[in-house]
Amino acid sequence: MRPNRSQPAAVTAGLVIALAVQNAVPPFATDMYSPAFPRITVDLGTSSTAVGLTLTAFFIGMALGQVVGGTASDRYGRRRPMLLGGAVCTLGAVVCALAPGIGVLLVGRLLQGFGGGTAAWWDARCSSTSPTDHAWPPPCRSSWRSAPWRP
Repeated sequence: MRPNRSQPAAVTAGLVIALAVQNAVPPFATDMYSPAFPRITVDLGTSSTAVGLTLTAFFIGMALGQVVGGTASDRYGRRRPMLLGGAVCTLGAVVCALAPGIGVLLVGRLLQGFGGGTAAWWDARCSSTSPTDHAWPPPCRSSWRSAPWRP
Protein backbone atom coordinates (compact mmCIF):
# COMPACT_ATOMS: atom_id res chain seq x y z
CA MET A 1 0.00 0.00 0.00
CA ARG A 2 1.40 3.37 -1.00
CA PRO A 3 1.17 6.29 1.41
CA ASN A 4 -1.03 9.23 0.44
CA ARG A 5 1.41 11.54 -1.34
CA SER A 6 -1.09 14.32 -2.10
CA GLN A 7 -0.39 16.20 1.11
CA PRO A 8 3.04 17.24 2.40
CA ALA A 9 4.29 15.68 5.61
CA ALA A 10 3.55 17.73 8.71
CA VAL A 11 6.54 19.46 10.23
CA THR A 12 5.99 19.34 13.97
CA ALA A 13 7.93 21.02 16.75
CA GLY A 14 9.08 17.57 17.90
CA LEU A 15 10.53 16.81 14.47
CA VAL A 16 12.35 20.15 14.36
CA ILE A 17 13.78 19.61 17.86
CA ALA A 18 14.84 16.03 17.05
CA LEU A 19 16.59 17.14 13.87
CA ALA A 20 18.30 20.01 15.68
CA VAL A 21 19.58 17.77 18.46
CA GLN A 22 20.79 15.09 16.02
CA ASN A 23 22.56 17.70 13.90
CA ALA A 24 24.29 19.10 16.98
CA VAL A 25 26.10 15.85 17.83
CA PRO A 26 29.09 16.10 15.44
CA PRO A 27 29.93 19.79 16.11
CA PHE A 28 29.68 19.36 19.87
CA ALA A 29 31.67 16.14 19.77
CA THR A 30 34.50 17.65 17.74
CA ASP A 31 34.68 21.45 17.80
CA MET A 32 33.99 21.85 21.51
CA TYR A 33 36.16 18.86 22.38
CA SER A 34 39.36 19.88 20.57
CA PRO A 35 40.29 22.83 22.84
CA ALA A 36 40.34 20.44 25.81
CA PHE A 37 43.14 18.28 24.34
CA PRO A 38 45.92 19.79 26.48
CA ARG A 39 43.88 19.36 29.67
CA ILE A 40 42.95 15.77 28.78
CA THR A 41 46.62 15.00 28.08
CA VAL A 42 47.59 16.20 31.57
CA ASP A 43 44.60 14.69 33.39
CA LEU A 44 45.01 11.23 31.87
CA GLY A 45 48.82 11.33 31.86
CA THR A 46 49.11 10.44 28.20
CA SER A 47 50.53 11.86 24.98
CA SER A 48 48.89 14.43 22.76
CA THR A 49 49.02 11.89 19.93
CA ALA A 50 46.91 9.44 21.92
CA VAL A 51 44.40 12.17 22.72
CA GLY A 52 44.26 13.08 19.02
CA LEU A 53 43.48 9.44 18.30
CA THR A 54 40.24 9.85 20.27
CA LEU A 55 39.03 12.22 17.56
CA THR A 56 39.89 9.61 14.93
CA ALA A 57 38.02 6.97 16.96
CA PHE A 58 34.96 9.24 17.01
CA PHE A 59 34.98 9.66 13.23
CA ILE A 60 35.50 5.93 12.63
CA GLY A 61 32.55 5.23 14.92
CA MET A 62 30.48 7.89 13.14
CA ALA A 63 31.19 6.29 9.74
CA LEU A 64 30.36 2.80 10.97
CA GLY A 65 27.23 4.09 12.68
CA GLN A 66 25.95 5.61 9.46
CA VAL A 67 26.41 2.33 7.61
CA VAL A 68 24.73 0.31 10.36
CA GLY A 69 22.03 2.94 10.97
CA GLY A 70 21.13 3.16 7.29
CA THR A 71 20.85 -0.59 6.96
CA ALA A 72 18.88 -0.93 10.19
CA SER A 73 16.44 1.81 9.25
CA ASP A 74 15.70 0.10 5.96
CA ARG A 75 14.83 -3.03 7.86
CA TYR A 76 13.22 -1.73 11.07
CA GLY A 77 12.04 1.78 10.22
CA ARG A 78 13.55 5.13 11.19
CA ARG A 79 12.50 5.45 14.81
CA ARG A 80 14.19 2.47 16.46
CA PRO A 81 17.69 3.04 15.06
CA MET A 82 17.48 6.74 15.92
CA LEU A 83 16.47 6.04 19.53
CA LEU A 84 19.00 3.24 19.95
CA GLY A 85 21.73 5.38 18.39
CA GLY A 86 20.92 8.24 20.76
CA ALA A 87 21.14 5.85 23.71
CA VAL A 88 24.50 4.44 22.53
CA CYS A 89 25.83 7.98 22.00
CA THR A 90 24.75 8.91 25.53
CA LEU A 91 26.37 5.76 26.92
CA GLY A 92 29.57 6.68 25.08
CA ALA A 93 29.46 10.17 26.61
CA VAL A 94 29.11 8.69 30.10
CA VAL A 95 32.04 6.32 29.45
CA CYS A 96 34.12 9.30 28.28
CA ALA A 97 33.20 11.37 31.34
CA LEU A 98 34.20 8.56 33.70
CA ALA A 99 37.26 7.35 31.77
CA PRO A 100 40.20 6.65 34.09
CA GLY A 101 42.65 6.31 31.20
CA ILE A 102 43.15 6.88 27.50
CA GLY A 103 42.08 3.33 26.52
CA VAL A 104 38.66 3.73 28.09
CA LEU A 105 38.36 7.21 26.57
CA LEU A 106 39.08 5.75 23.12
CA VAL A 107 36.33 3.15 23.58
CA GLY A 108 33.93 5.83 24.82
CA ARG A 109 34.65 8.07 21.82
CA LEU A 110 34.16 5.14 19.45
CA LEU A 111 30.80 4.38 21.09
CA GLN A 112 29.85 8.04 21.04
CA GLY A 113 30.60 8.30 17.33
CA PHE A 114 28.84 5.04 16.51
CA GLY A 115 25.70 6.10 18.34
CA GLY A 116 25.78 9.57 16.86
CA GLY A 117 26.22 8.18 13.35
CA THR A 118 23.40 5.69 13.81
CA ALA A 119 21.07 8.37 15.15
CA ALA A 120 21.99 11.25 12.87
CA TRP A 121 22.49 9.65 9.44
CA TRP A 122 18.82 9.99 8.50
CA ASP A 123 18.69 13.80 8.80
CA ALA A 124 19.44 14.23 5.09
CA ARG A 125 16.73 11.76 4.17
CA CYS A 126 14.22 13.63 6.30
CA SER A 127 14.93 16.97 4.67
CA SER A 128 12.87 15.98 1.66
CA THR A 129 9.18 16.29 2.54
CA SER A 130 7.84 17.41 -0.83
CA PRO A 131 4.99 15.14 -2.03
CA THR A 132 6.35 15.34 -5.58
CA ASP A 133 9.93 14.44 -4.72
CA HIS A 134 10.35 10.80 -5.75
CA ALA A 135 14.14 10.75 -5.90
CA TRP A 136 16.66 9.85 -3.26
CA PRO A 137 16.43 10.68 -0.40
CA PRO A 138 12.95 9.40 0.38
CA PRO A 139 10.82 11.35 2.87
CA CYS A 140 10.99 10.36 6.54
CA ARG A 141 7.46 9.11 6.78
CA SER A 142 7.66 6.56 3.99
CA SER A 143 9.13 3.16 4.56
CA TRP A 144 11.65 1.48 2.28
CA ARG A 145 9.10 -1.02 1.03
CA SER A 146 6.38 1.54 0.23
CA ALA A 147 8.54 4.30 -1.21
CA PRO A 148 7.14 5.56 -4.53
CA TRP A 149 10.50 5.36 -6.31
CA ARG A 150 10.94 1.69 -5.48
CA PRO A 151 9.82 -0.80 -8.16
